[in-house]
Amino acid sequence: MDVQLFLIYIEQMTKTLYPEDTISPTVELDSDGNVVRGPVLWITDTGPGRLSRRDSDFRNDANETYDDIMKRFAEEGIFINGLLPNSTAVTAVMDELYRAFKNACRSSTQDVYARKLQANARAVIEKKKDLAARHSRGEKIPQSEYRKVNTVVSLDRCDLGKILCGELDEHGLPHPTSPITTHFTKEKIDEAMRK
Repeated sequence: MDVQLFLIYIEQMTKTLYPEDTISPTVELDSDGNVVRGPVLWITDTGPGRLSRRDSDFRNDANETYDDIMKRFAEEGIFINGLLPNSTAVTAVMDELYRAFKNACRSSTQDVYARKLQANARAVIEKKKDLAARHSRGEKIPQSEYRKVNTVVSLDRCDLGKILCGELDEHGLPHPTSPITTHFTKEKIDEAMRK
């Protein structure tokens, strides 16, 4: 990844994930102590294209230097914290959080795939029963009908939400036991930061 793509990604993802009126360089709380506005902190490892010294002579399409972009981000409330590259133990914060998350995602992926497999098996059985019943009544069934019986099951991008969040509740929130809910809690993030 080059530095321009990295910075575009950070800016676009931040503004996609957080409404602009919620991003600010300082924290603002409501009367109940809930965060109304505040900064967004990205934690990443450094290296070519991600906060390295080689990127200091960079200019984007708007002719902003790397430092100009970092200053603008800070004024908007977007902060990037660069850690040492992955090969070092110093990145334990991210490694700690993602290790368990990846395992949970593998397990969730297997569950989602098993459910898709079962649903497809039921659909195939019903389709075969229908074809057999039609055939027994003397109906001439074209070969194309038989080829429509799909026995191949795969995961696609539409399954990602169920893998990460499980079945959403009535408010559209992730299931309480989903990987995203159980592995990125305030307590786990604080614990990883202390290590």
